[in-house]
Amino acid sequence: MQTPRLWNVCFKLGFVVFMLAGILSLNGGRVLAASNPGSITEYTIPSTNSFPGDITVGFDGNQWFTESETSKIARITSSGQITEFPTPTPGSSPQGITRGPDGALWFVETSANQIGRITSSGQITEYPLPTPNSFPEEITTGPDDVLWFTESGTSRIGRMLPSGQFAGEYQATPGSTPEGITSGPDGNVWFTEFNSNGIGSIIPN
Repeated sequence: MQTPRLWNVCFKLGFVVFMLAGILSLNGGRVLAASNPGSITEYTIPSTNSFPGDITVGFDGNQWFTESETSKIARITSSGQITEFPTPTPGSSPQGITRGPDGALWFVETSANQIGRITSSGQITEYPLPTPNSFPEEITTGPDDVLWFTESGTSRIGRMLPSGQFAGEYQATPGSTPEGITSGPDGNVWFTEFNSNGIGSIIPN
């Protein structure tokens, strides 16, 4: 007659042990969150409403990113320390950023119609684009060691030498609004056409 009650007690004890194990495991997961795969650590940018855009790894081993609203290029270390560098042109709205073939980082200044270059020490140089209202969006280093960038305003793909010399443009489908761009494994330059529902590819000269 005591057997059902004994099983009931054992069941309740087992359930309590199970719950305690789960709680301990959960607490342990929170304590070790920084080392768990998939965990996220967030860092607050010093400038409010900076609207960070693109990010890339610099030659100094730090992460570098653009702040489109505050017109700054920023560096963040692995420990989360952030340093900001304002662009010489106010309101430049930097967007895309990439590692250049010359050991510096290159970025686009969408609102200023310029291409920018920043060294690991934070020195910035700006290069105006000859085509008005080109609105450069993204930039990459091509297989030819030339900087390639999209011009969303003119639906063209531009090129710039590491010296800062403008090296010409390629016309994509009018109104296609090219945005993202990258160097492909086939030796070509690939880009997205935001408004024409397409992907483009260019064979470098």
